[in-house]
Amino acid sequence: MPSVRTPGALLIALIAGLSTAAPPELRIKTAGEPLSDGPVGQVERRLDATRQYRIVRFKRPPDPSRLRQLERRGVRLLTRVPDDGWVARLPTDPQDPLVEDLLELIPFGAEQKISPVLKRMVSQRRTAQFIVEFQPDLLPGEMRWVLSLEGAQWREASWLAPHHLLVQGDWSLVERLARWQEVAYVFPAPSSEETADLVPCGAILDRSGPLPQYVASYGPGWDGPGLGSASLTYSFQKLPASLPPDIAREQFLRAMAVWQRYVLVSFTPSWNTLASRNLNIWFTTGAHGDSYPFDGSGGMLAHTFYPSPPNPEPIAGDMHFDDAETWRVGAFPDLFSVALHEIGHALGLGHSDDPSSVMYPYYRRYEDLAPVDIAMIRTLYAPRPNEVPPEPPFPAAPQLSISFPPPGQPYVTTANQVTVTGTATHPQGIRSVRWITSAGGSGMATGQEQWLAGPISLNEGTNRITIIAESTVGTAASEVVEVIRLSNSTSSSAINPTTPQSPGPGTPWTPEANEPRTYQPPRTVTPNAPAQPGKETPTAPQPPPDDTTPPVLDVTWPASPLASWSSPTIDIRGTARDDVGVVGVRWSTSAGAAGVAAGTTVWEAHAVPLIVGINTVTIQACDAAGNCSQRSVTIRRW
Repeated sequence: MPSVRTPGALLIALIAGLSTAAPPELRIKTAGEPLSDGPVGQVERRLDATRQYRIVRFKRPPDPSRLRQLERRGVRLLTRVPDDGWVARLPTDPQDPLVEDLLELIPFGAEQKISPVLKRMVSQRRTAQFIVEFQPDLLPGEMRWVLSLEGAQWREASWLAPHHLLVQGDWSLVERLARWQEVAYVFPAPSSEETADLVPCGAILDRSGPLPQYVASYGPGWDGPGLGSASLTYSFQKLPASLPPDIAREQFLRAMAVWQRYVLVSFTPSWNTLASRNLNIWFTTGAHGDSYPFDGSGGMLAHTFYPSPPNPEPIAGDMHFDDAETWRVGAFPDLFSVALHEIGHALGLGHSDDPSSVMYPYYRRYEDLAPVDIAMIRTLYAPRPNEVPPEPPFPAAPQLSISFPPPGQPYVTTANQVTVTGTATHPQGIRSVRWITSAGGSGMATGQEQWLAGPISLNEGTNRITIIAESTVGTAASEVVEVIRLSNSTSSSAINPTTPQSPGPGTPWTPEANEPRTYQPPRTVTPNAPAQPGKETPTAPQPPPDDTTPPVLDVTWPASPLASWSSPTIDIRGTARDDVGVVGVRWSTSAGAAGVAAGTTVWEAHAVPLIVGINTVTIQACDAAGNCSQRSVTIRRW
């Protein structure tokens, strides 16, 4: 998720926003909920006595010098609350004359921080699983500290967005958490069985950055106030490298057709990527000029800019997708599903709190809008008349599978070519199977239901091969296989490892979900076999080591997992034991520092640096088989 914008950037966004006549309305989901008793400035629970979080509105357009004075007084604008509000971090005393002169504090009590959908869910059963969204400038350790102070149990999950934590609890816990100023919103989480392929939406953006979960929509839509119609254009600045252009375009046209089935919006193709009222679709990588860089494969998938007004042209409605991802059809990351979600943002919708919704903040695979999505979009645009028949459901995609190389993990070879085989089926039949590579190669496979693609040339290093099967009714599905070609000089031991290499001091280390990590060797082929095009002879995968038990790791100092400290560094000590043997103990902090502890069975992490505020220090111990375990300590430095 994009980070909080700098104050200077927010000043520019604010001045630009105040130059338009935005209606004085806050588009939040709980606008009709009762407010907390007591004055607006009533102190709720807060972690830091020197700051408070409020929704504010400017009483009149301020000049730049007055805005800079506010910054010097400790006022920080964090993100916009459409149409004309802001989440602000204020100093302890909001009675400052300048603050009182410029800012109106908007009532937003604990009751309004609780999703109406969650209220219905918890009323039906005693406990529920929910997501707590924190204010955008909080550190990870501060988020966990709030939960610890309320006795909440949370689950670390790799699919969560940066300022979200997954919590299980009853209604009393929900109410207590909502009273914290550091908590922005509490909403339902998907059931445990639905979380396998979840990926967070990159962001819904205006000039100030991503918007909070409690925002229902942004502006009145492209049709203006009231329920009307909107005629929009769309353009493709660049399509994904991992799919053929016609297949990629088809996914967007399918997604647009779904939305216009329910409301009076239309989409017409255009070549002008900078036109007004145009949704420009751009697959790009890394930093690409909009202050929200992509993070590479496996991270943020896409982000979208809201309509105009209030977002400015020509970026209003534009959708950016990370081209470092291996986009697929019918398997995640499924391009149709992500496009369907992002077009909802381009039309003006925020995120839904309902886990069954297409507009829920975590992508899943979809085929159509949920009833809640239809109801949401009809708050912005007029429904399509009943006498207009809906378009028939889009035909099913083919069933595509790859037989060789076996799916699941990268396939390693020294050959300069590979042949990929598999099957494809569809009730109406398969028209064609084709392939493209990450190096730009492409071709047609022989056969249809039983197909063979290749021989396909390989470059040294990693090669991504995408197989696309198209049915006779025009639907398509894709699968990807990753092949790593090693140079012929690579030794047999490098291709067929029998034991993992223990991590060295400079090896990047990322703790994941407090779960043990086990070593999985890559699939291999015989390194000395002659390379015959399309005739590779795969050997059986190396079995994992017999040892799958991670070390037993204990932190003996600090004695408590929650500690206070006044010095800029701390020594953390503990023990680790394992049947095979502990090969190393590492540490990392929530502020980005990392290092290697001295010792293994009895270890000490010396002079771990601490920032003022909340620090989460994670210790990880690994054995010779690659199994790892970890423990965390939260330390507040005064």
